[in-house]
Amino acid sequence: MHDIVRDVTISIASRDPHRFLIRCDAEKKGWPKIYDHYTTISLIPINIDEIPVGLECPKLELLHLEGERYSENSMDIICKGMKELKVLALVDVCGISALPSSLGVLKGLRTLSLNGCRYLTDISDVIGRLENLEILSFRKCSRILELPKEIGLLKHLRLLDITDCDRLEKIPHGLLSSLSSLEELYMENSFRKWEQSATESEDKRMASLVEVMSLSNHLKVLVIEIPDFNFFPKDFYLTSRATIRFHISNRIHGELFGGQSSTGCYAFENKLEIFRSDATEFMEIQIVRVLFKKCEDLILGRIKNLKYVLNELDQEGLQHLKVLRIQDCPEIEYLVNGASWTQQTAFPLIQSIELAGCPS
Repeated sequence: MHDIVRDVTISIASRDPHRFLIRCDAEKKGWPKIYDHYTTISLIPINIDEIPVGLECPKLELLHLEGERYSENSMDIICKGMKELKVLALVDVCGISALPSSLGVLKGLRTLSLNGCRYLTDISDVIGRLENLEILSFRKCSRILELPKEIGLLKHLRLLDITDCDRLEKIPHGLLSSLSSLEELYMENSFRKWEQSATESEDKRMASLVEVMSLSNHLKVLVIEIPDFNFFPKDFYLTSRATIRFHISNRIHGELFGGQSSTGCYAFENKLEIFRSDATEFMEIQIVRVLFKKCEDLILGRIKNLKYVLNELDQEGLQHLKVLRIQDCPEIEYLVNGASWTQQTAFPLIQSIELAGCPS
């Protein structure tokens, strides 16, 4: 039944002036015979290296391909015959090791997604020439070792996703702070080697959290992993009115309640995961105090110098908190010290509390 619904939907869409071609069995049917009138093409899965020579799609604005077989010649055909492309998504394409120079002819490209291209290693040659790019995603490109400095040339970039680039070792200093339009930054299970110095200086080689927080006036979503919450600049002020969504963690993978913790998608609740830390130290950081006030999902593990969770973390009562998980914090005596609590209602939105390894 669902095949019938899909075919009817595609048939209706094909009558629209904005012509769509969507095939979920493209490997059997291959490339379309007539394609010069389409504005959107999605082929799953498809042998990309079988793309017709001389292909011309002058009206095509969105191309989405999923398939393993790929050659640089096929990418040259795509770029030369689809110069009006605004969105290019190549998903789980194993043959791509470097971005071809022909990609630079797509001057109007707004979105480039190479999710799951696990053999991709070199993205430096052409990326800086895509000057109108707004969305750039390398999710699960696990062989990328370094973000090229050319990404810093993308002044219109609004979203950068390097989730699950788990071998990423280097982000050059100054790259992130150059992204003056960036609104969403996703770096879960990715880069962790942040520069530790609290101040900016010319001799820095690696990206720092000072750079990230310099984007806070326009940054709306921040998903990062850090070695220690003390890497946040202590003298940086984040207003409590900031609308940023966040998932920030210093957790080592496998450390939490069986090891599962992930945003999973672009929609998530504000989340903090703090492990192996001293409460008296991270509570001195203004940014951390503001994040506690906005936090909806809080995970604490092996925290020192923390007796009364609510009294010491947020005097306003963690008004947005929905989920609280605490693991291996033997110094904790109470969630709330009722004898001294005279503030507003504590945990008004709480849905779940989980404690493990807290004998007191």
